[in-house]
Amino acid sequence: MNNKINEIIVEHNEELSSELILQYLKERKLIQIKSNSYISNRLSPIKFGNPGVIINSSGSKNMPKHCYHSIANLNQSANYCGKWLEEQDFDLSNIIIFNTLPLSHISGFMPLWRSKIWECEYINISRKMIKESKYLLEKTLTIKGKSRKILITSLVPTQLYRLLLNKDGIYWLNLFDLIWVGGASISKNILKKCIQEKINLSPCYGATETAAMISSLKPREFLNGNLNDGEILKDIKVRINEKNLIEIKTERIGKEVSESSEIKDFKNIDGWWESGDIGKKFTKNNKEYLIVYGRVDNTINSGGEIIFLDLIQKKNSRFHNQRRFTY
Repeated sequence: MNNKINEIIVEHNEELSSELILQYLKERKLIQIKSNSYISNRLSPIKFGNPGVIINSSGSKNMPKHCYHSIANLNQSANYCGKWLEEQDFDLSNIIIFNTLPLSHISGFMPLWRSKIWECEYINISRKMIKESKYLLEKTLTIKGKSRKILITSLVPTQLYRLLLNKDGIYWLNLFDLIWVGGASISKNILKKCIQEKINLSPCYGATETAAMISSLKPREFLNGNLNDGEILKDIKVRINEKNLIEIKTERIGKEVSESSEIKDFKNIDGWWESGDIGKKFTKNNKEYLIVYGRVDNTINSGGEIIFLDLIQKKNSRFHNQRRFTY
């Protein structure tokens, strides 16, 4: 028997969508979370009886794909992310999660799911509000003033850059005990600016196919000048293959749903999934850390030397960045 896919269009109605997502998953339904740009891309019912979510990947390798995650995958991701926070003496039930990212992206969906698993408070911050630093600051100060809660959020680099441009944005960033940032490279000038302003940044790495978080850097390590993509979470194995691509092995790798609604494995027969990102792994204090250099489609392998186009672009824009962000 084919299983119906319940579509939820989440743009511009995030609060109502959040309630509907949790309701459908509580009822053990299969849902596809979509933005308006994918509204015409409708999947047929699939021969798959397990409840869970289908989220479009951002194209971590070759092209965007429909990625299915079971509730067990989502739970495991939230639980191990929570254990990483508890190692830093965070009380999960005392957290308020501010979600600034779209629910149709895995990094926007997982904050909602973490709030359910951690049994903590969740607040949606619209894309319009994140651009209005003064109003955003006033709203957050009101919330923080009513409680002694731990505040955490997730940002993409463009949001971080924008907030650093004015004092209200910097003040808002300083209210948070932890700010995950990932999804693209960040210039060293921006990272140094965050250290200078004592912002509790946590550079991280994850993928739609792995239900988000793979590695994360503790804010205290970041503020001490350690610039990498953080400690690899305990339910994750990482290796770097002969093409310098990051490969991941974990029980929470999702499955691909093809346009014809066929179910396929992302991982190979040995359980490894090859990402589209070039990286490096190293060990420090008996813990494994990850450095992500960028997407494979932004590199050239020339005579055995790997040329990173992202790094060349950073060097070309260094002078501009220094003028813009040095105070």
